Amino acid sequence: MDNVGRRGFLSEHGRVEWHELARRQHGVVARTQLLAIGLTRHQIGTLLGQGHLIRHRVGGVYRSAAAPSTPSAEAWSAVLATRAVLAFQSAADAWQDPVAGDGKLHVIPAGRRRIRMPAGVRVHRVALTDADVTERYGLPITTRKRTIIDCCGALRYPAARTLFDRSLQQN
Repeated sequence: MDNVGRRGFLSEHGRVEWHELARRQHGVVARTQLLAIGLTRHQIGTLLGQGHLIRHRVGGVYRSAAAPSTPSAEAWSAVLATRAVLAFQSAADAWQDPVAGDGKLHVIPAGRRRIRMPAGVRVHRVALTDADVTERYGLPITTRKRTIIDCCGALRYPAARTLFDRSLQQN
């Protein structure tokens, strides 16, 4: 039986697109992204109901049931939920710099818009230029240079000195 075009069923094209999108983002996808590729609210509900997608603790974000929950998936969730870039200690961790985390995911939203702060996410309100933002494995993130500057301003002196010293050795 052909389910293409029937309400509540995904076309083969739609199924491939959302799987591919989730794969590129460590199994995480935002509701807005699913709607943008042509899925309807009903189709998203069907994916949830059939267990293909799992609601994430952060609103509007889902994880593919086939994908494990990993630190990278959590970073994607924070970025997608806040429409921000990964920053500060979280960005340092992604750049593999020696910074102790505080258990939160740190992000900087674009512009001066107000956003809801999801649990476990720390939103920093600092100005960013286009030159301060890059992608690492597709994830929007502050550049390594900007990350080190931000972290040095937020860390205690010994930790900041260690981070700065290591960055000088690597560059």
